[in-house]
Amino acid sequence: MYIFAEKEEQLRFKKDLKENEYIITGVGFPNIYLALKDLPRDTEIINIGFAGSNNIEVGKVCPIKEVRHFHPSLNFSTPSFTLKCDEKESFICYSADFFVTECDIKEPIVFDMELYSILLLGFTNVTAYKYISDNLSLDTYREERDR
Repeated sequence: MYIFAEKEEQLRFKKDLKENEYIITGVGFPNIYLALKDLPRDTEIINIGFAGSNNIEVGKVCPIKEVRHFHPSLNFSTPSFTLKCDEKESFICYSADFFVTECDIKEPIVFDMELYSILLLGFTNVTAYKYISDNLSLDTYREERDR
């Protein structure tokens, strides 16, 4: 099952999918929960979507190897998840509950708003690819999404 947060992500994917092969969830945890709550937890999920990055060029497609929660004001750690990823070059994805516009992390990373939520729901067969839409700029994201 392909999982997209927004219709524009599915359209950018440019693969002919039948209606029962994908779900457009909406952005963020509440939408993820409502869209996926009734799926069996062993459903094969391929999450594809837009993401920001601190220093990966716009337009790059990034296979994801690890997922962490991102919230700089938390004083405790949250679990991280390892994804199946056979790609030579792969990345860490930080999921946030907000659009990230700055970070102090130096290594190249990806920011999204859905992947961590999918994994928190207990899905175990997840692969993810993120299309870098911006370098932590909401304006650039909107331009890239709407192009």
